[in-house]
Amino acid sequence: MRAYRWGLLVVVAFGFASAGIASAVTPEDAIVQRQAGMKKNGDYLFPLGKKLSSVSDVAEFAPGARDVAAFAKEIPSLFPPGSETGHKTRAKAEIWSDTAQFKQDADNLSTQMDKLAQLAAANDKPGFVAQFKVAADACNTCHNKFRAPAP
Repeated sequence: MRAYRWGLLVVVAFGFASAGIASAVTPEDAIVQRQAGMKKNGDYLFPLGKKLSSVSDVAEFAPGARDVAAFAKEIPSLFPPGSETGHKTRAKAEIWSDTAQFKQDADNLSTQMDKLAQLAAANDKPGFVAQFKVAADACNTCHNKFRAPAP
């Protein structure tokens, strides 16, 4: 029994140590991760907006919408203090001065993309087209408030 407790203690201690290492992302790494995620979102959303009028089956778009929704949940964590500059970031200072609004906007994007994924999975093209506009507005709301224009 004593060996079992010791083993359990080692596993728990290693788990806490690993969690600390995994969550210790440098500001530069956060910028790289968020830029890659935003690019992936754009690579999904921009062509999709152009395709909508020419497709009849929207079910194929469900996985991408789910991916964007999942990434949106992570967005606030990708803007830690110290990641305000570097790697040509266009993040505005308002992200750190109005974090509550920033998080609310990211949560709204996730919610709207979840709805888009559900409509795609149901192959509801009229609903998907209408929700795509709502989801795109959620993207633009955050970008307009929290992202500087391209140089």
